Amino acid sequence: PLLDRLRSGDVPSQQSIFGASLTDFLREQGGVQDYAGELSAMDADKIRQAFQRNLVSEQGLDLATAAERAAEAGYIESRDTNQLLAALDTELRGEPVYSRGGEDAKLQETAADLMALQEELDRLGIDLAEVDNATAKEALNTIAYGGGQTDADTVLSQDEMQVDEVTDNEEIRRILEKYQSRQGAQQQVTDRTVGGGQADRGWREATSLRGSDGQPAKLYRGASRPLSEQDFALDSLGQAT
Repeated sequence: PLLDRLRSGDVPSQQSIFGASLTDFLREQGGVQDYAGELSAMDADKIRQAFQRNLVSEQGLDLATAAERAAEAGYIESRDTNQLLAALDTELRGEPVYSRGGEDAKLQETAADLMALQEELDRLGIDLAEVDNATAKEALNTIAYGGGQTDADTVLSQDEMQVDEVTDNEEIRRILEKYQSRQGAQQQVTDRTVGGGQADRGWREATSLRGSDGQPAKLYRGASRPLSEQDFALDSLGQAT
């Protein structure tokens, strides 16, 4: 259940969704030589984690070969060393560059659902560390159906929701889609850098979540989804604890 996943921090990490970033890819290739000092000028190994290979290596790829391999893997558009350096600069400034088309769509959708739910909980001031699932669901349902909401065009029947039968996340998403077909509210989210260029402009990242790797989870989505408070009025969000 989604509430249980949020409570335990079971949120897909960027790496699990998008695969290796450009710098990780080049490290796996043995690193890159820095004859002209461009990489040193960027402080290329400043984001290196413990036990991780250096990006700059005397025995690594020359810049032209590195650009060729990065282009073949979908990180940049052409085998242009300037494109490679620009993409590396983008990543070293804190915005990971991922291979185009390498996303895991299912994990991306799960991350989007978790992001939207966490944002709604934050808006309501609900801390899952302090309340059980039943209390959280009650608050979500109050927002969704409170205030005398009776519009048959925006409220699903109990038969449609099948709330007592839903335990599978795919079924949860199916129900959310039925809600969304009746709602017009749009939620904005942030930019994502793919292949060295800006893409999916307008998306917002969820900075309040942490992935299974323990790092802040920058969660992104690859397609726009309409969302509203009524998306979360589901008994299937989790079992009472």
